[in-house]
Amino acid sequence: MATKIWTGSVDGNFQTAGNWNGGVPVSNDDAIVPSVATRSMDAGMDQSGAVDLDSLVVHRGYAGNIGSSGNPLKIAADKVLFMGAGEFWFENDITTDDVRIIAATPQTVVNLGGDTITSIAILRGKVTIDGTTGAIADLNVGYFTDRLNDSRVTIAASAGTLTSLFQDGGKLWAGNTITTAHAHAGELTKQGTTSIVTLEQHMGANVIYNSSGTITLARLRGGTLDLTQTGDVKAITTLWLFPDSTFKEIQELHTVTTRIDLRNLA
Repeated sequence: MATKIWTGSVDGNFQTAGNWNGGVPVSNDDAIVPSVATRSMDAGMDQSGAVDLDSLVVHRGYAGNIGSSGNPLKIAADKVLFMGAGEFWFENDITTDDVRIIAATPQTVVNLGGDTITSIAILRGKVTIDGTTGAIADLNVGYFTDRLNDSRVTIAASAGTLTSLFQDGGKLWAGNTITTAHAHAGELTKQGTTSIVTLEQHMGANVIYNSSGTITLARLRGGTLDLTQTGDVKAITTLWLFPDSTFKEIQELHTVTTRIDLRNLA
């Protein structure tokens, strides 16, 4: 294992030896894109089946782009940490264990795709998890300094199932299936036809449910669950309403099989 540092001294080609201190990264290397580098990485981007990095780290202050729409960096990496200011287009070749996005600004564009990702944490950036992405075991959406506006995340409807979501800030639009969502703060909009199977909602969270998929269990310990933003038929099998929670519905369109309302017991 060696550490290879991007300089971009020759051109923007990943495979050019002169662009790296230590030579082109190979499997089990740590690849670093430092803040002092200025050149974008835009050629030789398809490393699928060739390189499996231990880690890929893009430092804060690096303003170049890595990849572009239609030309992402395709590479296997066990861990990915992105803190840059330029665009980051990444497609993992095989399962990636850990992806962390703390972009320089909330407007920094990040696109993730490819195979299964075990864990994703997003604290800042405009992030798309595209339809090529496989299953995601764990997604954490939070914030760096601005709780509501630091993170804006979109998950394509054709992305794999998200097993566990923990949201403590930011705005998330999800079109794919979510097995369990823990919404503590921020805004979660569920779109499409697939469901959030279990919703655990807490004070400070705003959930806009625009999907026609059935929620099997929703426990509202605070915040607002809003079903009224679209005219679709919607259903919740079991709904718990605790004090300080708000539930918005249209009774002619929305069905709750079992409702336990504890808000006005005093």
